[in-house]
Amino acid sequence: MKQGVMRHRFFICDVFTDTRFGGNQLAVLPDAAGLSDHQMQQITRGFNFAETTFVLPPESGHSRRVRIFTPACEVPFAGHPNVGTAAMLAAHGELGEFGESLQVTFEETAGPVPITIRRRPDGRFWCELAAPEALSLGATVPVPAPKMRHVTGRVQHHELDIAGNLVHWWHTKQKSE
Repeated sequence: MKQGVMRHRFFICDVFTDTRFGGNQLAVLPDAAGLSDHQMQQITRGFNFAETTFVLPPESGHSRRVRIFTPACEVPFAGHPNVGTAAMLAAHGELGEFGESLQVTFEETAGPVPITIRRRPDGRFWCELAAPEALSLGATVPVPAPKMRHVTGRVQHHELDIAGNLVHWWHTKQKSE
């Protein structure tokens, strides 16, 4: 091995599926200590998945510190990378042994992310997490989609509710006879 070359293990996860290559792909580096921000971004671009996670020792006494990168930038929080990272760490014994369930907390830029990991009877893992804080965007704001009408004959309406949740629904424009 050349002097100065760093080697890091990684795992490719298929999140939200039981079919190989069927879900949201995620790259997880379970021991990313020593990587710079620039190196993390380069590695993420190399995988070219929606997200790549870098697992580091905790800084605030929680289970692990996790950094999430997209090919464009680091993001403070995202759901599927947390689910995939937690399941991968559990499946490979990185969180210690546990019975049917385990509670972990990832330290992220957005804040602590509590995750419950459960082992299913078939051996796979099920994860549930809570966002570090509620998204707050203000009052309801309608977002029209006029171009969709020309493409599909249907109009899609988007609206953000007061809690910041994206609510959408479709209706079909009735043709006059």
